[in-house]
Amino acid sequence: MIHADAGIHLPDSKASLVYSRLVKRLRTLNLESFSDYCELLSGDAGAQERAEMLSALTTNVTRFFRERHHFEHLERDVLPD
Repeated sequence: MIHADAGIHLPDSKASLVYSRLVKRLRTLNLESFSDYCELLSGDAGAQERAEMLSALTTNVTRFFRERHHFEHLERDVLPD
């Protein structure tokens, strides 16, 4: 679903990340299983929850330099030239 909606590919190695982020949605929605969650996402009313799922699975940081060492690299190695 996430690939179809947003083009994001999450390999099997990301299963624990997907689980940890989506289990919070299940708790919020008082759902007992991921099967119930998939049913909700697939239903007619699932569009809004699919947007919530996308938000839960992505990192929503808008700063260009999220980590200080990126800025330090630019300042030290790129800009002097």
